[in-house]
Amino acid sequence: MVQKIIKAVSPYEFPAGGNFKQKPYNAFLQQMAAKHGIKLIASNDVHFVDEDNGEAHDHLICLNTGKDLDDPNRMRYTLQEWFKTTAEMNELF
Repeated sequence: MVQKIIKAVSPYEFPAGGNFKQKPYNAFLQQMAAKHGIKLIASNDVHFVDEDNGEAHDHLICLNTGKDLDDPNRMRYTLQEWFKTTAEMNELF
């Protein structure tokens, strides 16, 4: 029954492991997908175009939220949220 439900929503999207906490979950999802014949689509959260734009994006977040760069409680990203190439995505998975 569970297989039918899961396959009904297949393919399942799972995010890149830029966040170290995500990697164990992705490994589990890959195992379950292989076991139950579920197709997976790897995705990446994108907030800026190139890796080099990470610092500028970080500064824009501060401007937008009215926080200082040295504020320990400000909104932060991992700086891994650039639009990755196929090769970069393959390295993550």
